[in-house]
Amino acid sequence: MTEMNDTGMSSPEFYQGNCHCGQIRFDLNLQQPLRRASTCCCSICSKKGYLWIFLEESQFRIKSGQQAMARYTANGRSGEHFFCPSCGTGIMAKNHMAQGGGSDIVVNARALFGVNPFTLEVEA
Repeated sequence: MTEMNDTGMSSPEFYQGNCHCGQIRFDLNLQQPLRRASTCCCSICSKKGYLWIFLEESQFRIKSGQQAMARYTANGRSGEHFFCPSCGTGIMAKNHMAQGGGSDIVVNARALFGVNPFTLEVEA
């Protein structure tokens, strides 16, 4: 729920997420409620079925498991993908060149609590 703060601006939206086994936990602070995510047609994203949320790094915080995260780089275009080495859940990517880019990182909307990915507007 978005609330107005003392300046008349909407308050940030707070989301929590984790990998399937719970080893990696993270928070997002968005400027507005999450309504859309993006897909990517690169080989890794299409095989994994990621729904990306484009963020500035300041909007994302890993609460636990950062040292445990594994990374994979397929080629120069798909950037670095980070995932849980125990359960395989994809969490985020850096330097990803998907459409709608221009942000520091992308986070997998499918790993968020309280977000039904089937209700998001998906941009290709």
